[in-house]
Amino acid sequence: MDEKRKKLVLEFWDRSNVLNLENKEYLLFVKRVINEKLREDIGKGDITTNSLISKNAQAKAVVIAKQNGIVAGIDESSLLFENCRIAKNKTNGDIVKNKEIIFEVAGNARKILSCERTALNVMQRMSGIATLTSNLNKIIENRCFIIGTRKTAFGMMDKAAISCGKGLTHRINLNDGILIKDNHLKFLNNDFEKSFLQLCLTI
Repeated sequence: MDEKRKKLVLEFWDRSNVLNLENKEYLLFVKRVINEKLREDIGKGDITTNSLISKNAQAKAVVIAKQNGIVAGIDESSLLFENCRIAKNKTNGDIVKNKEIIFEVAGNARKILSCERTALNVMQRMSGIATLTSNLNKIIENRCFIIGTRKTAFGMMDKAAISCGKGLTHRINLNDGILIKDNHLKFLNNDFEKSFLQLCLTI
């Protein structure tokens, strides 16, 4: 692919710069998603942990990779461990090998035990997407780009995972660019030129 074309593709379809926790919109989205997933998992309360573990007990947990791949979701899942100490050995987008330590968390035992499944679910999903994207990039050998769509369950978090695997994000949301699809065309009554002109005048 020539450099001019590559530059244009990156300009229009790479939004990786906004898919991090420094971006307030992304941070709020991540908090909303992970807190909802945590509420779903805990329900009315973690009856096992709360019955067995003292509320003041302290613990340390280690997150270890179970296979080679690209790790993602570290920063996102870490948000669940509020008031805990976190030591990260990897960052989002890093290559990770089987049995390598990704990060460690120390703090309130109840907090760690109640949040561990949700944190792992987030990391496993995002790391899986990042690894698959990276593997696809190896197959195509830079002949074209791997680009995500908006057909995602975790929205911007899935987009961030694609970016960790060196894929492009495409549109983050509907106001991120024009994309005329077949369902739009069905409503235009065969007057595409007039409708397209109106669109150009509107934006």
